Amino acid sequence: MEQTPTAEQARRILASKEGQQLLQLLSQGGGKELRAATAAFRQGDSAGAQAALAPILSTPEAAALLQKLNRK
Repeated sequence: MEQTPTAEQARRILASKEGQQLLQLLSQGGGKELRAATAAFRQGDSAGAQAALAPILSTPEAAALLQKLNRK
């Protein structure tokens, strides 16, 4: 079972070099996917949020960043 990060852990992740690079990827193209994921998450639709981010997070660059972040 995946463990949900605490708010402090999320802040540290997002403040890291890899976290900043991941945010840049998610913001490309006006951040349409990120906005859709945020809206879905706010409505309690975590599957919809994951689906909205899947096209970006499945890129080799995002996969490498996520792998580095998971090691921290």
